Amino acid sequence: MLNEHRGFLNRLSDHGWRVSLQPTSRLLPREIKTRYNWLPQNVEDFVTNLETAVSPSETAWFLGLPDFSGTSSSAYRWNEWEELSLTAATEDRQSSDAIRRFWDQHFPVTMSVKSGYAYFAVRMADMCVVRGDEPEFEETVVVASSFLGFLNLLADLDPNLSIWI
Repeated sequence: MLNEHRGFLNRLSDHGWRVSLQPTSRLLPREIKTRYNWLPQNVEDFVTNLETAVSPSETAWFLGLPDFSGTSSSAYRWNEWEELSLTAATEDRQSSDAIRRFWDQHFPVTMSVKSGYAYFAVRMADMCVVRGDEPEFEETVVVASSFLGFLNLLADLDPNLSIWI
């Protein structure tokens, strides 16, 4: 794990987050790696080294390797919001295809149930971190210009994120 990631996780721990790392670094499952072959190495390193990072209220969390490997004890799958959108669009193939294309280009890194369902994701087009929430998960707002910028906003307890984190 990169030093800046460790520093960020230490700062989150200082703010009451429950954080644990993988005992050894592993790879993303092949289907995730194939779907998100555009993922920046620093994001992949973060995810593959993370076991858990859960907010003090347990209403927001980072997705770690157990989430993507299907071994997490979380009640939510890593792609839960995508699945909800697909369920809503079951009768409309065109909408379902558009939803899949959207999620192929947005890698979820953080999920929240604090103020309804929401997520933060790295966007393929520009590597910005965006936020989306219900009911239209595929409508997003840019939160940070980079993954590290997003991590710093969280570690600094940016009040603009307090509704979700």
